[in-house]
Amino acid sequence: MVVIQAIHVQCRLDCSHVLSCLGCPRLVRIVHNARHCDGREYPEYDHDDHDFDQGEAGLSRKTLIGTHVKPSRLEENVVAIIANQGGLKRQEWLFPALLGLVILALACLGEWGREWLRFDHAAVAQGQWWRIWTGHLVHASWYHLLLNGTGLVILVLLCPETIRLSWWMLRFLLMAVMTSAGLYWFGEGMQWYVGLSGLMHGFFLLGLRQPALRGDWIAVACLVYLVGKLLWEEFIGITVSNEAAIGVPVATRSHLFGALAALPLMWAEWRWPNAAEAPAADAASGSD
Repeated sequence: MVVIQAIHVQCRLDCSHVLSCLGCPRLVRIVHNARHCDGREYPEYDHDDHDFDQGEAGLSRKTLIGTHVKPSRLEENVVAIIANQGGLKRQEWLFPALLGLVILALACLGEWGREWLRFDHAAVAQGQWWRIWTGHLVHASWYHLLLNGTGLVILVLLCPETIRLSWWMLRFLLMAVMTSAGLYWFGEGMQWYVGLSGLMHGFFLLGLRQPALRGDWIAVACLVYLVGKLLWEEFIGITVSNEAAIGVPVATRSHLFGALAALPLMWAEWRWPNAAEAPAADAASGSD
């Protein structure tokens, strides 16, 4: 009779080990410092730090000289992700999360809800004004909903903004009005419209502005892509979305109107920055 005893071996791949293997001693030292210089305790890293110190001995002294050397912008971005410094504040994710829940709940109403809530040119002309806002909250299919829901997640992760919930709501209300007005008067015969994608283009334009002005090359690249996408759809006329999966033709003109609707808000937030930003005390208390 052979007795086999199962042994559970836990193997954790620490970021310092990875960077050492990749030949990045500079980032190794910066990450090592980031753990101990941000005022927080990391008991779970004690064993890893011991291994780190042993592995560090194998690196050349010349490479590791200058513990407090100032990292480049790219290294700062990499270290912020690896060391998991900071975190999303409540003001950064609350409105996108609420908006996601709203569009999910309205999707559960099915075809009946979509008929009563979609932007409809003839119905708006007859006085059904609610469609100006609700048309952006209903979707043509679950896949359509998934695309815009994913966009909200990317928005929060890529360009989080610490602004008041009331300002987020003002953004939505004003941008929905301006986008619907564009569709109503310049929609080129569009009879009805559903989806959040038009406003999402405006949200991304607003969210990427500040990082781009600070020299964040990722934000700059995203802005260039966003503008290029709008120009491509407007002048070439070929959408980059999967119309067959969505279930209806993509109204690319709504993307343009959504982006244009963000411009007045962009100017207002530049002119009165304190009106949009959440108070420092609220932002601190809302961090997770």
